[in-house]
Order: sequence, then C-alpha cells, then structure tokens
Amino acid sequence: MPALSPRSAYERARLRGTKAALDEHNRLGLQLRERIDIFEVIEDQRLWLFSQPMRDLYGAYKRSGTSGGILLNSQHPATTQRFTASHEYGHHILGHEASVDEEEQMFQSQKLIEVEAQAFAGEFLMPLQLVNYTLRTMGFDRQNPQLSPLDIYKVALELGVSYRAAVTQLTNHKKISRLLGRRFAKISPLKIKTFVGGVKPEFSWADVWILDPTQEGREFSPSLRDEIHVELPETPSTGYVWEIVDPAAEVLTYVGESFEPQGGEESIGSSGERHFLFRVITAGRGQLRLEMRRPWLEDVQPRVRFEATISSVPRLSGESGSGLSHSQREALLEEVGATQL
Repeated sequence: MPALSPRSAYERARLRGTKAALDEHNRLGLQLRERIDIFEVIEDQRLWLFSQPMRDLYGAYKRSGTSGGILLNSQHPATTQRFTASHEYGHHILGHEASVDEEEQMFQSQKLIEVEAQAFAGEFLMPLQLVNYTLRTMGFDRQNPQLSPLDIYKVALELGVSYRAAVTQLTNHKKISRLLGRRFAKISPLKIKTFVGGVKPEFSWADVWILDPTQEGREFSPSLRDEIHVELPETPSTGYVWEIVDPAAEVLTYVGESFEPQGGEESIGSSGERHFLFRVITAGRGQLRLEMRRPWLEDVQPRVRFEATISSVPRLSGESGSGLSHSQREALLEEVGATQL
C-alpha cells in the first residue's frame, strides 16, 4: 500500500485558517442562520476599525499588544469591505503581527500568513451551515444547486460578500466544480449587474438586487446607492396592474418603471413583467409594498400583494465616509462626554 503524501505547506495553512474560523464561530456563539456582521464582531472584540481612501490597497492590520487595528479602503463597496475586514480579523485571530493587503495578497498570494487569513475570511463569513441554509432559503437544492453566475451573484448578496469571494467559497464547499469556479471567476460583476438591470447601474460599484414573487415577505439588507429591481408578472389586458402602495420612502427613492412583454414583443393581451426600479438613499428600515388591482375600482381587496422589508445598512464610517467606524466614534464621544461631567 503506497504511503499517503504529506499535505503541502499551502494546504496546511488553508486548513489552519479554516479551523480558526470554525473555532471562532464556536467561541463567539454565532448563530449560522443569518449574515454574519463582521464589523460588529470586530468592534465587540475591542479592535479599532478605520476606513479611508487607499487607491489599490484593500486593507491592513497591525497588532498592538493583545489588541490591534484594522484599516479598510473606504472607496470599496460594502461587500468587499466586509470580506476584507474578515481577512484582517483573521490575521488578528491567527496571531499575525501585521499585514498590508492589496488584491494579490487577498486572492492570489502564496505567502502562508495570507493563505491562512484568506481561508479564515471565507470560512468565517461563509461556513457550510450558513451556505446550505441560504441556498435552501433561496429555493436551491443544497446538494446540487446548479448555480449560474447570476445565481452566485444573488447568493453573494445574501451573504454580504463580493461575487469573487462567493465563487471561491462555493467552490471550496463543492457547490460548483473547480472548472466552473475558474470560469465563473473571470466574469466581471459589472457585467452581471448590467445583465440584471438591463443597463449599467448609475454607480458601477453599487450592487443590484432582484426581487420577484418567490421572495415575497423576505427582508433584504442593501447598502447605500444599491439598486432594487422588483420584477412581477402582469397581464395588462385583464385590467389588473401593479401599483406601489408603500415605496419604503424612509430608505428608497423611486426611479421608474417599465413593462417588459414576454418574448420581447408587445401585442394585444400579451403577458410580461412589470419592472420597478428603486435606489437606496439612506440607511434605515422601511416596508416596500405593491398590490395588483384594477385601479378604477376603489375599496376592493387587491388580487395579489408583494411585500418586502428593506433594512439598508449604514456606511462603515457614517456620513463622513472615512475615519473611525461610526459606532466606535459614537462610543468614544460618549465616553469623553461622561468624563467631562
């Protein structure tokens, strides 16, 4: 019987990072049935969390005694910031002293501490239990989900990570093959977002969310300037059309709507989809509600309703856009105020 070949240093580093993430889930007592709030975790562990414009730099970590600080690129979208934060938190948990991370260190580095931190980041934000729960919630077969690039983009939004990070971790969890993983990783997220919305989003780094009848009653957590596309089936010739009853004006602005006939050509009696477009304008929580009814009939129950809760997340550093995280700054101001009383 041939001897088993020892694992490579790269594989051992990846396993150390993965195990550290699983151990951290247990230590923190996280419930792996919802998106993990990495910023809250970092702040609860008494690490300083900053953001500022940094051109090509994704993030950095520096240890200071038993604590430390994490710096993120404020010009990156929230999903990328979250994954970078998890990577830098991995450096802290794994006992590393310092790291300055550009794209190569984040995704392609062979340096063992970066391999460990990247494995930690993927497993911490996308553990198998949470991935399976998310796939099931979205209506996919968790054993053989048959995911397209668009499906993966939607999964990434649910988990609060970048498309590229989701491709990598779904490959690690064997939800897609390594061949497909390599192929899908080459697809630009902007290309996917343009396909979703029909045109490029106004802000190229913003995410694009698709809401359809299968997601009735769910809650979504977009970021500032993300686009919300609501696509609902409609046959105008019946007289029943979709109307906005509650536009979640606390967090969204209505951009416009269109009717897209089935097959691309409109004819008398044709069915299709009513397409509503909203954009996130502020952090907060609001209820988005649409009803299908005959508009000339008053006080009649709608034929169908569509509701979704929009809980938009604030920017890491609040309105300032850079500097100390908003919650840490608020806590620090309260502490300073208390000492002056």
